[in-house]
Amino acid sequence: MRTTHTPSRSVRSQTRIDRLIIGAAALGISALGCGGNVGGGPGDDPMDMTDANPPDAPSNNTPDAAVADAAPPDAPPGPAPRAGTMTITDTEVTNPGADASGADIAIRYDDLSTAITAPFFPQPSDPTLIYTLGNNECVVYIYVIGATSEATAVDEGEVTIADAFSSNATCAFRDQRYECAFAVDQDVAGTVTVTAGSDDATINWPAEDSPFQDLDVDGAVLELSGFTEAENNGRFPILAKIDDRTVRVANPDATAAAAAASVSYSLLVGLGPNAAQAPFLDGSSEVTLSKANTGTTPALAATTVDAAGEGLALLAGSAQPHSFPGQGAVVFSCSDGDSDSCGSTPAAEEPVLIVSGRTTDTAIPNGAALSAMPAATSRFAVFECRSAPGDGAITVPNDIRDAMFSTSPTRIETRVMRVSETGTAPDLRIRVGHALVGYTDF
Repeated sequence: MRTTHTPSRSVRSQTRIDRLIIGAAALGISALGCGGNVGGGPGDDPMDMTDANPPDAPSNNTPDAAVADAAPPDAPPGPAPRAGTMTITDTEVTNPGADASGADIAIRYDDLSTAITAPFFPQPSDPTLIYTLGNNECVVYIYVIGATSEATAVDEGEVTIADAFSSNATCAFRDQRYECAFAVDQDVAGTVTVTAGSDDATINWPAEDSPFQDLDVDGAVLELSGFTEAENNGRFPILAKIDDRTVRVANPDATAAAAAASVSYSLLVGLGPNAAQAPFLDGSSEVTLSKANTGTTPALAATTVDAAGEGLALLAGSAQPHSFPGQGAVVFSCSDGDSDSCGSTPAAEEPVLIVSGRTTDTAIPNGAALSAMPAATSRFAVFECRSAPGDGAITVPNDIRDAMFSTSPTRIETRVMRVSETGTAPDLRIRVGHALVGYTDF
């Protein structure tokens, strides 16, 4: 099944910042939550005359049906609502001197019943959620620590990604997030050696083992454990594949070592931009995704999406991801009518331009990674703006920008992506293409 575009909906807001809904995460960053049953549950029956005990639909301090329900419940509660996003991009960091790019895979399913407040975006009955300017849609959510929260990420079964890499990658829920891999927790029977360089290390497997055979692993991440030398354990981007059993990784702290029958490894992909700067989704690339039915989310039959946006670059006069403007107009543009640097457009596609991100109000520690986004202390914002299909510019309305800055951010992460899109919100949205990411400190 080829990608089809989801129609956009919008409602004009005339609401000030102090009326912005406090709620769930912006669409496409993570799925949005809802704060209870606002329209009745699976057991609601308008013919019932008395309220069920216990209610057969969740309560948000209002009756769980237009008229009260019967006792005992007339139907069992349905499964907790889920919403999913799958975003597969070749992402480049725009901060000067960052020199990082690569495969970036973000898969997330949210249990919407766990989010505190906020209906799904767009929600016409709540015009406070939507700002519309021209053909663009924007939404921002402000979270107050201890009062509101995003939905909880949950495991909805393995997702298989085909065509994007030299081999299929399996994406599984590990440590409260989805991660994709060619291999996970593989033990090595023989001796693994580490040769330390000035800012890298060469890892060599025993002759009887060829873990990299038939794999293009440049830009993948090698996770190692079992070395006595702690510096050799951890996650390291693969800078180059030397042969089927040898790779060079980015590890400036590596120590020369030889570990016999004690090392295990995982070969991870899609963890985001890194120093290898390995090309991803070049040319006429396509990605095929699939997953099984879990009971709470349906099966995703093999769905192929053509990647958009190869060559994406923002115009000279555009706002940049690493320099989010605190004042004045905030316009992200790859096309202005005279110039077009939005990148490739697959046949029969109308890619969308999306700007999204989040803030933190926690002080950034000295020496922290450029991409570090420590958990917020008091408040944080999550936002997304998206163009109409085919458009190449997005204006972030002043109210959205001011709401973000009302959280006193110390850092803003901003992503600009040009993607082909399929799926129907809120159940599942799939995006495939190219992206730019940057970090603005205050």
